[in-house]
Amino acid sequence: MKGVGYFLHYHQEYIDFHEQFECCGGISDAYEVLSLHFKTELQSLVDYVSHLGKPICLHTSVMDLGRKSNKQKPGLQLLQEQERAINPLSITEHHAILNAASGDAFGIFFPPPELDEQKDVIVNNVLSLRDCLSSKLLLENPIYSYELVGTQTKKRVEFFNQTLHESNSRMHLSLSNISYSSEYGARIDPDEYLENIDFSLVDQIHIYVNNQEEAKQLPKAYRESEQWLKSRLEQVLKYNDLQPLIFFELEARTAKLAEPEYLRDSMNWARSLIN
Repeated sequence: MKGVGYFLHYHQEYIDFHEQFECCGGISDAYEVLSLHFKTELQSLVDYVSHLGKPICLHTSVMDLGRKSNKQKPGLQLLQEQERAINPLSITEHHAILNAASGDAFGIFFPPPELDEQKDVIVNNVLSLRDCLSSKLLLENPIYSYELVGTQTKKRVEFFNQTLHESNSRMHLSLSNISYSSEYGARIDPDEYLENIDFSLVDQIHIYVNNQEEAKQLPKAYRESEQWLKSRLEQVLKYNDLQPLIFFELEARTAKLAEPEYLRDSMNWARSLIN
């Protein structure tokens, strides 16, 4: 599917925002929702999605892709029930998550070391997940939150590309995660990260937007980061043959959500890039 949407959380602040967004003429072609917000409330998910009346993409992190285990993955049964209930356009799983022995996530964007043996573990877990679902499965590129001494960025991104190829999956390309990677101690050049992405795998592209009034008080580097996201989205679409679904994220550098009018204008701008 080609179009432009935004990540809509099941939270009163977002519900109020959505009303304001529609009142100012905002149009979303699809929505992404977080499956864990409906852990014990399947009917709430059904009602929420029915009210939106647009295609839905589920975002989840149930598979603990970085761990080798023969045990039933926590949350998988619920995800299957959610899929049957709303028939999502796609399901995005994080590329790799490491959980504590108790099953509690301690680093949702913490990828395991990029070794061939680890890639085999991730691929097998992805294939296992694909066998349990009927929707299209996407993997999200990780935030590189730590540095691997002596390992080039190119090699790390190629590890992610290969994981998708070997698991026959498609890519949820988060430009936001690429931007964040240069700020979490990994010392990664975001442009080098981006130029090594295999764009033939991309189905979705995600970027964040800030509250523009509050952003005036942010450090210059944070303001420039949003500018980088938009310029690279334009560049990616100009030089690659893509017809993606573009999602905007409202949880960004500012405490307040972006102004509804600003999201509307940003989405219209993105829509002009693919039409």
